[in-house]
Amino acid sequence: MCGVVRAAVGPEMAIMFDRTANMPESVGQKTWDFDTALKVARAMEKHNAYWIEEPFARNDYETPARLAAAVDIPITGGEGYLGLEPFRQCAIHRSYDILQPDAVNCGGIFTCRKVGSLAETFGFRCVLHGIMALSLAGWLQANLAIGSEWQEWRT
Repeated sequence: MCGVVRAAVGPEMAIMFDRTANMPESVGQKTWDFDTALKVARAMEKHNAYWIEEPFARNDYETPARLAAAVDIPITGGEGYLGLEPFRQCAIHRSYDILQPDAVNCGGIFTCRKVGSLAETFGFRCVLHGIMALSLAGWLQANLAIGSEWQEWRT
């Protein structure tokens, strides 16, 4: 599917894959095992995909770290974390290449700024998780304050 999308949009558009492994199985999502995620990530690398977001359960800090170390495509996560401690665990375990705090979930824009500082200290990138409508103006300012190159937007 990534190859079909790449052929349709061309080489310049970023393709970001949100695995959303943290949705309930009642909506058809199942958590991947490492081998499945590795196979998908390597296939997506061939089509120049930009990232894979949250391919494993949120409380699993080690498996995304293994995947991030094994592939070149960035592995991202953090949208559902509350407070700084889970992000600290991500930094300690090197779980993600890109930390993605969501101000609605993590504790506000000030906490997002702290996560951005943590990411910078540990050499990670930080991109705020998506937002929509009127809140976008605040998110854009917060993204600039933490030095993010992207703003994920939900529609």
